[in-house]
Amino acid sequence: MVRVGLIGFGLAGQAFHAPVIRGVTGMELACILERRGTRAREKYPDVRVVRSLEELLADKEIQLCVIATPNDSHFELARACLLAGRDVVVDKPFAPTLAESEELVRLAADRGRLITVYQDRRWDGDFQTVKKIVESGRLGTVVEYECRFDRISREQACCLIWDRM
Repeated sequence: MVRVGLIGFGLAGQAFHAPVIRGVTGMELACILERRGTRAREKYPDVRVVRSLEELLADKEIQLCVIATPNDSHFELARACLLAGRDVVVDKPFAPTLAESEELVRLAADRGRLITVYQDRRWDGDFQTVKKIVESGRLGTVVEYECRFDRISREQACCLIWDRM
């Protein structure tokens, strides 16, 4: 079982990361860092909620840190987690600069840790265009939608199937 610490309980942490972590077999949402408010405690009363990164990292059983915080905090949080011996998933953007990104990758390699980026495609222009067309009703009723990002050609391919009836 991989014990996960979720850093940040804003929109991304609340709407995506926490439910996905809870839904993945072999993962346990063990701790949530929510600096203010009580949403995490209300929604996940069985999960430990802390107010600081130091409290989260003090739990030596947490193996993976998922960072879902404002963009300007990604580098420092990821660096601290790696230095504490944790694997890391960072919401995009990975870090503000290429130099900081390279530093995180080197640090992960030096420490024998994994680091990766979560890329949420829902805000991309092409996805927003497809969404707007579907919501307009011009296609009729959409009965199936498949979308994938081809990491080799860097092209996104989408397929809509709709019922014009």
